[in-house]
Amino acid sequence: RKNNNNQGGGRMPPPNPTNLFVENIPNPINNTNSLSRHFKRFGEIINIYVDQKNTKAYVQFKTHDQAKRAISSPAAVCGNRFIKVKWAWRNPSTRMSEQGKGGGRTTSLQQQQQQQQQQQN
Repeated sequence: RKNNNNQGGGRMPPPNPTNLFVENIPNPINNTNSLSRHFKRFGEIINIYVDQKNTKAYVQFKTHDQAKRAISSPAAVCGNRFIKVKWAWRNPSTRMSEQGKGGGRTTSLQQQQQQQQQQQN
């Protein structure tokens, strides 16, 4: 897997970013469970936003150092070397809500956890 740390025409990421942009994710593994299993080894995940229609996701870590470990890792994401990880340029919740208007299926780790809690009650 090749990491491109400068997404978007050579722009530099915001200072101390915690959000990662993940692209080229095959649909069977483009879900919060699969991505969480891979990325949790690098630190505490705050949220994951999945856009299945566009085969991409955003992963938000608690700290910059955790995100930096994830983006610097040579390990293939979910065993797939074609998945790319870059710094995210926008707040993932804002970005995904904009993309969700286009009809793509979007889910987040927070939404999934809320649904599980409701089912348990």
